[in-house]
Amino acid sequence: MKQIILVSTVFIFAALQGCSQQKPAVVSQCSIDALDGADRLPDGNFVAVPNAKLTAGGWFADIHAGQSPEKVTFILVNESGNVFLQGSAAPNISRPDVAQVFNKESLKNTGFSVGFQLNSNVPSATYSIVLNGEFDGKTGVCSTNKSLKISN
Repeated sequence: MKQIILVSTVFIFAALQGCSQQKPAVVSQCSIDALDGADRLPDGNFVAVPNAKLTAGGWFADIHAGQSPEKVTFILVNESGNVFLQGSAAPNISRPDVAQVFNKESLKNTGFSVGFQLNSNVPSATYSIVLNGEFDGKTGVCSTNKSLKISN
């Protein structure tokens, strides 16, 4: 029993040490409104051919802080958890609708447009669309609850 407690204590201490080196997370919200170059399915998800040129449009914000990130990165994640970074852009598109919904004028420029070509190393499959935002040295990750199926 002492050995189990010692191992658990060492594990918890090591985990806490690692946490102190990580950047704090941001509570973020986002939306993908369009994915030009891909077809929208009736369920709101998307399908595209391999190597397609796409442009993702939407918004990303730290609602609590009333802040837009410096950069948004469009990410595809497959069922195995493999991550494929696709493109990044700075949010600079006016989104008065977002500011109005959250009643925060500081959120009016949270819109973004990220253009990219699907990397040739991204195999045909269905991917979850995830956005990553960078806020003053902090990171916010947001699931869009949308998917992209890459298929011939």
